[in-house]
Amino acid sequence: MRIYLRRWLLILLVGLIGASGFPAAAQENQMMPIYTNTSPRHFAWSVDSSRFVFLGSSVERSAVKLAEPDWFQYDTSTHDLSSFSVWPLQPTLTASDTQLIGPLTDNQPFIFVSPNGRFLVYTTQETQKLAIADLQLAKTYTLADLTIPNPTFGPDSFRVLWSADSNAFTVMYEPAYGEDFGTIYVHGFASNPTDVEDIYIGAFAINGHGVRGLNIQDISTDGRLILLSGIEIIPDSDGTPMTNLILWKPDDPEAAQVVSVLSGDVKGASFATNDENTLIFANERGLQTYDRMTGVIRSLKPTINTDGLRQALFSPDGKNIALIIDHPTEGNSSISIYPTSTVTG
Repeated sequence: MRIYLRRWLLILLVGLIGASGFPAAAQENQMMPIYTNTSPRHFAWSVDSSRFVFLGSSVERSAVKLAEPDWFQYDTSTHDLSSFSVWPLQPTLTASDTQLIGPLTDNQPFIFVSPNGRFLVYTTQETQKLAIADLQLAKTYTLADLTIPNPTFGPDSFRVLWSADSNAFTVMYEPAYGEDFGTIYVHGFASNPTDVEDIYIGAFAINGHGVRGLNIQDISTDGRLILLSGIEIIPDSDGTPMTNLILWKPDDPEAAQVVSVLSGDVKGASFATNDENTLIFANERGLQTYDRMTGVIRSLKPTINTDGLRQALFSPDGKNIALIIDHPTEGNSSISIYPTSTVTG
C-alpha cells in the first residue's frame, strides 16, 4: 500500500523555485520538512542514494513487516513520500536466494544489499550470527564470532554501511546490555570469500585521548578509510566531553586521527562528494567542512538553521543530507532533505 503526497504540493514547490534552481525556502534558510510527527526513527538511505527511509510514529516496536503501513520512503527524484507495511529497503528474494540463506519467518532480520547487488548481509534466523550471502557464487559465509542481539528491530539496532565498490562494509549493532554500540569492519569476502575478516573497532586511545561512544558516519569508496564520530575524553580536563570526528584506517588502526571540530557536538558527517580529502559535517554551528590537507575548518554558506538538531544523515553519494530536528515546545520532530550542492557548490 502506498500513500502519495498530493500533486498540489509539487505545484506549490514549483512556484517556490528561485532563479538559482533551488526552492526559495531553502535560499532563505527555511527547509520544508517532508515529515513531522512525534518520534520518527530507524533512518536509512538506500545504497544508490535515491531513497530515504524511516519509521513513523504510530508503532512502539519496529520490524521488517508491520501490521500497518508505518514505514515511510522519500524519493529524492520525484519528491514523493510513500508509506509501506514492509521496510522498503528489504530485498525481494527469489526462490534460489531464499534457498541459499534459509527460510525466513515473519519476524525476519533486516537484510542489507551491496551496491553491486551481489552480496547480502543479514543474520541467520536460528543463531543471529552475522552472515554474508554471495548471490553470484551461490555461497554463504557466517562470521561465527559475531552475534547481533537485535537484528529484527531496525537500523537503530542493526545497520550496515557499504563501500561504493562493494568490497567492504561496516556494521553497527545495539548490544544486549547497556554498553556502547558494537562497531565492526568487514572485508576480504569479495576477492577471496574464504578470507573474510572482521575487525572490531571499539573504544580506543589516540595520542593519550580516550575515545568512546563510536558512531560510524561514512566509509570511503574503496573501504580503506572509515569516518567515525566519538566522545573524546581528555585526561585531567574539567570540560564537557565533545563528540568529534575520527579517521580510522583498517590497515593501520594505530594511525587513527581525531579531528577537533572546535565547538558543537557532531551530529552527522560524510566524505565530500568526489573528494575524500574533505569532510563535511553538521553540528550546532550548521554545516562545516574540514580540509584534511590543511586542517582548515570553514562554515558553509548559506548557513542552515540547526537549532534542535538531533541527527544528520548524509546520503552515500554525499549529495543530500537528511536533518532530524526536535521541536520540544511543539512536542514533535521534523525531517528535512537538503541538497548539499546548495551550500558546497
